[in-house]
Amino acid sequence: MVGGGNSSTVSPVSAEVEAYEPVIRIYARQYGIEEYVELIKAVMMQESGGQGSDPMQSSESGYNTRYPREPNGITDPEYSIECGVQALKDCLQSAGVENPVDIIFFDWENDGTVDHVGIVGA
Repeated sequence: MVGGGNSSTVSPVSAEVEAYEPVIRIYARQYGIEEYVELIKAVMMQESGGQGSDPMQSSESGYNTRYPREPNGITDPEYSIECGVQALKDCLQSAGVENPVDIIFFDWENDGTVDHVGIVGA
């Protein structure tokens, strides 16, 4: 992930996040957002660093229908990723993002929704 502004700093994701890339790819492909794998990894890095049983912090998401909707309620990392990918896809569609380079920023809220997304030309 590249830093903001005129920065050329690259902040790699953790080895724990990288380890989830094959699972992330499966669900990104399944939900039609495979071109956003790097963004999904960046979200996971921000949310958990790839740690714990809810690495996407998806427990409170509306896509979680199997576990309690409370912090860290999901106890299956793969299910957390599936829910997180669906939530991100919804966010991107709601914001009208059509290409990964369109994204400037987004802000997750505590309830699993996105407060705002900035896109180029918006």
